[in-house]
Amino acid sequence: MTALLLLGAGLLFWRPQPLERGPLFLGADGGQWLFGKADTAEEKPFVTEDFPVSVFTLAGFSQGQVKVNDHAQVNTRVPSYVPPVIGQGPQVLIVHTHTTESYANDGSRFLAAAAFSQKGEQNMVAVGDVFEQVLTRAGIGVVHSHRIHDADYRHAYEASLETVEYFLEKYPSIRVVLDIHRDSVEDAQGQQAALMGTQEAAQIMFVVGTDGYGKEHPQWTLNLGFAYAWQEKLGEEYPTLCRPIHVSKNRYNQHVRAGALIVEVGTEANTQSQAVNAARLAAQGLVQLLAQEGTQP
Repeated sequence: MTALLLLGAGLLFWRPQPLERGPLFLGADGGQWLFGKADTAEEKPFVTEDFPVSVFTLAGFSQGQVKVNDHAQVNTRVPSYVPPVIGQGPQVLIVHTHTTESYANDGSRFLAAAAFSQKGEQNMVAVGDVFEQVLTRAGIGVVHSHRIHDADYRHAYEASLETVEYFLEKYPSIRVVLDIHRDSVEDAQGQQAALMGTQEAAQIMFVVGTDGYGKEHPQWTLNLGFAYAWQEKLGEEYPTLCRPIHVSKNRYNQHVRAGALIVEVGTEANTQSQAVNAARLAAQGLVQLLAQEGTQP
């Protein structure tokens, strides 16, 4: 289904292979969700007219195709969903649960210890700033929290939930909550790998939390629908920018409202400039999606 190319030391570049188009369904298959033709003999269709017909390919698009890795292993219908970003006041909240996550220094050898920083200009705040700038220029109100939530890493999600709930109460107009991270990926040799979505931009990955561990999260399928729509929009211009959407048993604070996602921008072996470039492309795609759906103010 896929071809994996190594671009220099530690650089991974995914290119999707074209698949035969088929009907839309969503079914568990021991770790993957599939739209279109099943990879297993047993097919469990859940057809919905609300969703665009598509099939998945690994780590990106080929002619509008999307792939989802389902680690929650559930069967459900997935509605098409784009948050209704309308009216006055802030509409997008940006937070960073693992605020101090950082990247390899541009032009330097990768060191794992260097992949964390307390400095906003070097950690995830800098990547969030790019999202904020692009959205603000498009007329979309943004609140961007610079708070460090991972001073106690084990309780980072508890800390970030406090921040999210505070801003949702303060600004009821917020419709989109983005928790922006960077990932950590090893290659076959166990070395940290940088993932490239274009020649200049890191790959991104949307992470969707569910109720897989029994915590209340009734609207998680809307978040998956949002991730699907955003990734499909990005794939129109950048077929390899996105990795598969990751569906997890963890809730990741996304129960706070429909329209909440984790966005993983690159890995710790990517450079910050590659991450910034990816953030710019992802934010531009979100602006286009909102405008296309008629939800932009």
